[in-house]
Amino acid sequence: LRGRIPCIEGTPGVETLPCARELPGEPVIVKHTFDGFLGTDLDAVLTERGIRHLLIAGLVTSTCVLFTAATATQRGYLASVVADCCSDRAEAHHATLAAYPFVFDTPTSDEIGERRADWEADLDRMT
Repeated sequence: LRGRIPCIEGTPGVETLPCARELPGEPVIVKHTFDGFLGTDLDAVLTERGIRHLLIAGLVTSTCVLFTAATATQRGYLASVVADCCSDRAEAHHATLAAYPFVFDTPTSDEIGERRADWEADLDRMT
């Protein structure tokens, strides 16, 4: 990033890929900081829908993904960072995923289905 602010609305590269666009009726949360919770209604939307476990993906693993996952955990959510659905400089990506096992787990997209029972058990213990 080298001092540049990424993902500014209206700049090249910020548009959502077709595979990630919201479905009709789904809420859209526009964030303006590194943390998806800060200054948004993300927590209210998740609470209203009864969502307790977040699968987090995005750019930049060592900043935006990390801050959002940490805040999710601090707010009582179970957070999982989907390792192969995030991006950063390789060294920063791997270091971030390895450094915070007490904040989030790091399944790959292929592991999500097989991990569901474990996450449900974790959620039961959290209540």
